[in-house]
Amino acid sequence: MSALSTFLPTVIVRTFFISQAAQAAIDYGEVMQIVAFTLLFTSTVFTLFQSTWWLAVIPGIAAVSYWFMKSHPSNLEFYRYADWILTTPLMLVSILIANGSPLSTILVAVGLDFAMIGAGYKGITEHDMTWFWYGMAAFVPILYILLAQTKNQLAIYLTVGLWCLYPIVYYLQEIRTLTEEQVTMSYAFLDMCAKIGLVNVLHV
Repeated sequence: MSALSTFLPTVIVRTFFISQAAQAAIDYGEVMQIVAFTLLFTSTVFTLFQSTWWLAVIPGIAAVSYWFMKSHPSNLEFYRYADWILTTPLMLVSILIANGSPLSTILVAVGLDFAMIGAGYKGITEHDMTWFWYGMAAFVPILYILLAQTKNQLAIYLTVGLWCLYPIVYYLQEIRTLTEEQVTMSYAFLDMCAKIGLVNVLHV
């Protein structure tokens, strides 16, 4: 089992990365999508062989999302937010369960998270910054809940720090400061760091 957990990810990295890279990427955004898919998929397989194997669903969902984003660029925002509406609640639940939080706290955090992601998707599809502020109104209490936890501090600080960068990218995208290529690169980098990082440092 130990040998498999070391050898299998190496094979997968080479196989999937080479096959994806063979499809000529037209910009750095696509390159980052390929890298994100490859590393997230590898993290999924590697996590399956760890004691916290159930956390593999987080990078697994993200890997599927990046596969579809690369294959269907016209629906990029849909697949991006489909990823987040599934993975961000799972990330929150994982952290809160590891801290022994009561069910009421978990339900509040998940509800706020759904509101945050829903507002973000509404705003990005309608190009209405009002929804950005609605999303931020849900985001701030989530940060408070996370920072109130006392265990797995590394996982909490990593998540809080990286999640605080997402609304910055969102805002810069909406005011047309970042190009679509730069947005794709930024989100891909954050997704890799947040999800792969969490499953590697969280102790449940």
